Amino acid sequence: TRWFVMLHRLLSGELAGLRNLPAELVGLATTVAVLWFVVWLAKLLDSMRRHEKALRESEQLFRKMFEGSPIGIALVDLTGKPAMCNPALDRMLGYSERELCGMRFPDFTHPDDVEADWNLFRELAAGERDRYAVQKRYVRKDGVIIWGDLAVSALGDSAGAPKLAIGIVQDVTERKLAEAALRESERHFREFVERAPYGMYQATADGRFLMVNPALVEMLRYDSAEQLMAVDIERDVFCDAATRAGLVERCNEAGIVEGAEVEWKRRDGTRLTVRLSGRPIPDEADGVKRYELIAEDVTTERTLAAQLRQAQKMEAVGQLTGGIAHDFNNILTVIIANAALVADRLGRADATVLADLAELRSAAERGAAMVKKLLGFSRRDRLALKPQDPAHVVADAATMLARLLPERIAVRTTVEAPVAAVLMDTGAVEQMIMNLATNARDAMPDGGALTLEVRQSYLDEGYHASHPWVSPGDYVCVSVRDTGVGMDDDTKAHVFEPFFTTKEHDKGTGLGMAMVYGLMKQHSGFVHVYSEPGEGTDVKLYFPVSGSEKTAPKQGAGVQTSLPMGTETILLVEDEPSIRRASERILEAHGYKLLVAGDGEEAIEMFEAHEGEIGLVITDLVMPKLGGRQLYDALRGRGKKVRFLFTSGYSGDDVRRHIGPEPGTAFLQKPWILGDLLGQVRELLDVKVKR
Repeated sequence: TRWFVMLHRLLSGELAGLRNLPAELVGLATTVAVLWFVVWLAKLLDSMRRHEKALRESEQLFRKMFEGSPIGIALVDLTGKPAMCNPALDRMLGYSERELCGMRFPDFTHPDDVEADWNLFRELAAGERDRYAVQKRYVRKDGVIIWGDLAVSALGDSAGAPKLAIGIVQDVTERKLAEAALRESERHFREFVERAPYGMYQATADGRFLMVNPALVEMLRYDSAEQLMAVDIERDVFCDAATRAGLVERCNEAGIVEGAEVEWKRRDGTRLTVRLSGRPIPDEADGVKRYELIAEDVTTERTLAAQLRQAQKMEAVGQLTGGIAHDFNNILTVIIANAALVADRLGRADATVLADLAELRSAAERGAAMVKKLLGFSRRDRLALKPQDPAHVVADAATMLARLLPERIAVRTTVEAPVAAVLMDTGAVEQMIMNLATNARDAMPDGGALTLEVRQSYLDEGYHASHPWVSPGDYVCVSVRDTGVGMDDDTKAHVFEPFFTTKEHDKGTGLGMAMVYGLMKQHSGFVHVYSEPGEGTDVKLYFPVSGSEKTAPKQGAGVQTSLPMGTETILLVEDEPSIRRASERILEAHGYKLLVAGDGEEAIEMFEAHEGEIGLVITDLVMPKLGGRQLYDALRGRGKKVRFLFTSGYSGDDVRRHIGPEPGTAFLQKPWILGDLLGQVRELLDVKVKR
């Protein structure tokens, strides 16, 4: 403009300095000026055309970007009304551009998000902020709710005052749904872990807990997860550090560990057996390898399995015992009966021979006692259970022990307050105490103290949890405690096994503790042994408290000082010739008349021939052709009322299952001695005579 004014003045002759110049020079200058101006004007016009073209291209590029953007874009006036929307926003909200430009943004914003978003926009319009970002919900035209990340910036006029706002919206609905699904999955997983009945944890290779669930906290008896996570796994959880090291190595090599059973310890030091399964998890973020494991407490399962093995072992020996008892008792019956016959025939003629016979009878009776112990341990010989005061039974036993044990062993008795009556077989309890006292005596060769203690005891669910074979309830505990050498774990593991003994050869049979075990089972109780090397042994017998009274089976007559005689006729039925001969000679020697049969069929024929003479039938229970029970049923079926005395080498419990509880039946266990046989015979015949 300035150059155009100067050119005008030049041409009009207004520049005074040029008036004195020659006309040719002035014309030349004018021509140059005009040419320069024309050139400059042409450049100016060209520049304007290029600028206009660039502007058009820029506008086209902006429009392509605006319309082709996958992100929603809108220009909004300060009332919240869109002035321009791109197709992405139209598609996102389901409206056309015309529809959106006729609305305000609160119209398609979720009602719960309108107030917060509108407050931010008002601050933008008032110039209190120049931009803001928010995540909000929109309501599509079809009513579907979507999520969007919104960024808004103010566009000012030449003076900088807000005039418009540009909003950019990115649809994040899928991401939000994925995040919600992930959170829900994490919540379910967290609940699964926290409510799982098995212990779950993550740990590092050096023995630090990274995560523990409540079941593991409870399993190890800690107060909180934080308290448990502060411990050292190798030192405070595993009983053997080498076991954990081997587990880690195995897990690293195989990439997994399944069903590994290890010994752990609780906070209070008690042991438990757990089954571990898990895998290593490498973490690239910090380079620390984690181990994720599940721990199942199988202590109860293992304890029950051990009890089952022990019970099966006892049952196997019990079956063996029942099988051999019959034949063994028959042999002992022959020995005892014939020894008695020989002794009676010799009279006092030869003292040496009589002593030998006495030794023979004594050995046979010891064999019979051993069979009885085996039957007792295997629970195949029924006890006479009656309500008894345990304190009186133990006091009587203590008095007996004080006389039998050496003076170097002090016998003490303690009763903690009155205790309830329990069902006991007094003889069996005294026999158990005697066996335990004998073991205690051998464990105290240099003397010591033997304490018998009686106390009331209640075993709760907590005790049942650690001793599953024990039913919760009230018990009377009879404790036999010594101050002897004690036992190690290996000895305790075998202490109830028949024929297991730590005593020298010929010093013990190994049946004492097995018998105690079996007798306590018959009392519906149980026995626990507590012992440590050098700390003595405490054997606790737990008898359940019960008010019910059980009727004891009728027992045979004991040995009498004077052997009864008789003149009646007896039918003797026995398949073993040696027992048959001995029984016949004994009964005839005491005045009776004998009819002898080798089996039940022969006995029926003989009974029919001498029915009026026979006052008693003595029969073995198990015989070929026809057994004693079948003989009994056959005669009863024919209306015969004769008395029966059953004998057998099998246990009394097995026999009663055969003969049943029918009144009028009597049973004599083999091996019997003369007093038992003759006493039972006389008792049965006297009852018949009184009728």
